[in-house]
Amino acid sequence: MVIFFLFNACSAVQTKVDQKTKEEQNRLSGYIGKNVEETFIDFGTPFFDELDEKGFRKVTFKHSKLGVKCIRSFTVDKSNMVTGFKSSGCF
Repeated sequence: MVIFFLFNACSAVQTKVDQKTKEEQNRLSGYIGKNVEETFIDFGTPFFDELDEKGFRKVTFKHSKLGVKCIRSFTVDKSNMVTGFKSSGCF
């Protein structure tokens, strides 16, 4: 009986994490094709703003919430348009 309750609790937590991850992906997808300045408005001053090894601009925002580090990185083209993103620990 205890194993059954533990299994249900774990699957409920995983479902919640999956839902929050999907919401984060949907939110960040809204920046694709928009000027990078919009990310500055929403996320503040970037932690990093540099060129990667391929010559693309990478803008990274970092903050912590309840001890969990949230890192959001946006790839930006030469016309300052967001072309991609990665997110880690943001839910």
